[in-house]
Amino acid sequence: MRNAFEMASLRIATEKGAAVPWDDLRAIAGAEQVRSAGPGDRVAGVQPEAVFEPDSEKELAAALHCAEAAGLSVVPRGGGTKTSWGNPPMCADLSLSMARLNRVIEHAWADLTVSVEAG
Repeated sequence: MRNAFEMASLRIATEKGAAVPWDDLRAIAGAEQVRSAGPGDRVAGVQPEAVFEPDSEKELAAALHCAEAAGLSVVPRGGGTKTSWGNPPMCADLSLSMARLNRVIEHAWADLTVSVEAG
């Protein structure tokens, strides 16, 4: 029996006529960082097929490379607020969640500046 994520992968692969790189995404960061998209992952009413949660800039770059190579449409996602603002995406195969990119890069206390990741 296949889970919802595998079924979505099969449906996309059939529609696009090519393999979808879900296994490549799992290889980049591990299976726990790739999941099926649920109703809470909609962006302006458009449901992505999967969500990838990179843990570093390298993982993010590698995921974008995989998605581009497979011709997938990518929607970036921050905290999930204001997802109905702006123009809705025409389609969304993959949502890139920035939730794990939540670290402080640099804190220059004397200059009152902080550099942080996107999440």
